[in-house]
Amino acid sequence: DPVFVEAARALAARTSGDFQQRLDQSFELCLGRKPGNDEREWLLAYWKSQPEAMAWTGLASVLLNLDEFITRE
Repeated sequence: DPVFVEAARALAARTSGDFQQRLDQSFELCLGRKPGNDEREWLLAYWKSQPEAMAWTGLASVLLNLDEFITRE
């Protein structure tokens, strides 16, 4: 969906710093909390598997597609 791609790009552009800082910022913007250790490790592995130019957009897309982001409980 083009809207989700554009939202992921905007989220990726909104963060700055090293990996941990950017991940914490992205997680807090999407989910209102910091990632747990297991989540951080999984997302780091995902991030490393992506081409450098698309890594943050891809990671942002993952966060935007989490059930926790989409569903309010």
